[in-house]
Amino acid sequence: MTLEEYAAWAETIHSKATSGDRDRLLSYLGLGISSEAGEVASEIKKLIRDGSWDPERMAEELGDVIYHWSRLVTATGRKPADILAASRAKIDAKIKAKSQS
Repeated sequence: MTLEEYAAWAETIHSKATSGDRDRLLSYLGLGISSEAGEVASEIKKLIRDGSWDPERMAEELGDVIYHWSRLVTATGRKPADILAASRAKIDAKIKAKSQS
């Protein structure tokens, strides 16, 4: 499955929390991605604290992050591939600037 296919599928998921105006949708999705990123961080914390982790649980949490991310991408009128290309260009520019200093 491509990111575009996933984003198109994710757009079909509607709930009471995401219905309504744009600000409500963006707020809900922003809080959702923050919350799910916290779950990812919690899995990493367990690895540091206990020396072990659950890769399946981590994969589930990363899936939740990508759901909210893809919904935020489409809510801003963009395509996942465009966001990724822009991110890559930004990171490549930072790496180039750092290597020249």
